[in-house]
Amino acid sequence: MKIRTIATPLTIGAFILVSVTGLCMFFEIKVGFIKPAHEWLSLAFLVGALLHIVVHWKAIRNHLHTRIGKSLAILFATLTIIAVIPSGFSKGEESERESAGKAVTMLLDANLSQIAMLTHRSGTEVASMLVAQGLTKVDTNQSVLAVALMNKRKPRAVLALLLQNVKSQDEDN
Repeated sequence: MKIRTIATPLTIGAFILVSVTGLCMFFEIKVGFIKPAHEWLSLAFLVGALLHIVVHWKAIRNHLHTRIGKSLAILFATLTIIAVIPSGFSKGEESERESAGKAVTMLLDANLSQIAMLTHRSGTEVASMLVAQGLTKVDTNQSVLAVALMNKRKPRAVLALLLQNVKSQDEDN
């Protein structure tokens, strides 16, 4: 089998997969196996592209001798280098996101009495707030997550209701 018979179809197929999964990741669409497919099958795209370069080397070299070809090659080489340079900023941002996620999980696992204490309300006030929003099964000894699931509500939406109009210490001072 000639390299030519596999290089272009592999490149086209892998390009479609990597493009679609990349767009899904960009728009935070989280269904199926988007992230693993994008990460692992991008290797197929790499192989296809390398084979395509080997097969079409003369034409590619001719393109790179044009002003636009050189400019685009330099631009994308520069962007690639910038993208892979480690920066403390992105690492800190990731840590903040992880911490925020952990905080939300802790709040969802807290019972309504604990949420009442954290929000400077009584258990009765917290329960009344949820009942006023249409939740019927409210028990201050249960977690926010359990109350949300019993009432067929999204847990984060119930948590958001509970955190409405809560002042931080900074606002009090």
